Formats: sequence, structure tokens, C-alpha cells
Amino acid sequence: MVYLRSILADDQERMLDILTSDTVKQTYMLPDFPDRDAALPLFRRLMEMCNDRTKYVRAIAVDDCLVGFLNHTEITVDSIELGYVIHPDSQNRGYMTQALKLAMEELFSLGYRQIITGAFSTNAASIRVMEKCGMERMEKTDAIEYRGINHTCVYYSVRTIAYNCCFCGKTAMPRDAYTLSVRRSHDPDGPEQEIYCHRVCLERNLADPKLLYLKYM
Repeated sequence: MVYLRSILADDQERMLDILTSDTVKQTYMLPDFPDRDAALPLFRRLMEMCNDRTKYVRAIAVDDCLVGFLNHTEITVDSIELGYVIHPDSQNRGYMTQALKLAMEELFSLGYRQIITGAFSTNAASIRVMEKCGMERMEKTDAIEYRGINHTCVYYSVRTIAYNCCFCGKTAMPRDAYTLSVRRSHDPDGPEQEIYCHRVCLERNLADPKLLYLKYM
């Protein structure tokens, strides 16, 4: 089973395999490290960023073995752009598609409204991953020179609709929200207004007499 977790000290050798792999360097932009020791600072930095809430880095694991990782490349108020990579011996097994779907679920639950990923236009495998995850091609493209070759980078994105919880004010994603039709007064003929709340907030406030009707989204 594929799952996401923090990068751990025990992942060092697997991470160094990725960071120094000639295969990975063809499609994932990395410095030319002269040896594995030279890649250690980047490994440690990625491990540290897993615990930084202003950033997004996750190990992709199968049976507790690291098979790749995802990392943010750009973050704005409500959107995040991701990069991702799989260890060469774990490619073509569907791991990346599963991992990206898990990352999307986590990021939407954190309040992001748009997730963006990019790939070289010649990287058919990565483009298939994005399409399998329900992402759509954007008009945006970039011309990038990498390792002496001119590449066209294409981008895909997916958006979600989110609501502010009427009780706690935090973002309530559609899968974790109820639509409420409420009356602001006790007048049975008074106007109704649709508002949204988290399930847990609703459960705490079920005794509220203003809540006359609810419908699960």
C-alpha cells in the first residue's frame, strides 16, 4: 500500500540513490553532485522541510520503504505547485499516481484550492500520472534549458470548491462538509439561508434550534 509520511534519517541511502541517479536527472531537475556525500545537504534539507508547515515535502512509501518523494516548488495563498520523483527501481508500478492522489487529498484538506504540477513535454509517463489524477492541461508553458537541452515544460492543474465553516470559520472541503438550510429567527415563515459546516462542528451544535434542515453533500 502506498502512503505518504515524513522523510526519515533511515531513508538516507534510498534518497541518495534518487538524488544521484542519472535516470532521475533526465526528467527531475537536480544539481550534478560529484558523489553521494555531496548530496547529503539536500537530503537533510528535504528531511527538515517535512516538519515545516509553510512548506510541503512528503516521502512516498510502500511497506515502510521509501520509493520517492513529493515537494513544493511554489506556494501562494491558495495554490501550490508540486514536483515529484520515483526511485528508478520503483517506476512503472502505479506508485506515483497513488501518491499524487493522496497528496491532492491532503493539500485540499489543508485549504489549498488549486494544485499544479509540471513536466517536460517529452515526459509521457509523468503526463499520464497527472491525467490519471484528474488534472487538466493549462495554457501555461515554459521554455527551460536543462543539461544543454532546450525543453518545453507543460503544466496541469486541478481545483476544488471549498467553503468556510459557519461554526469555526475554517475551510470545509466538500467531502467533509454539510449544507445547512437555516432560519436566522424563530419565525417559521422567515427566510432561509444556505451555510456550510464541518461534520464535527455540526455534531457539537445539533441542539441549536436554528438548524431546521440539513442535507449531506
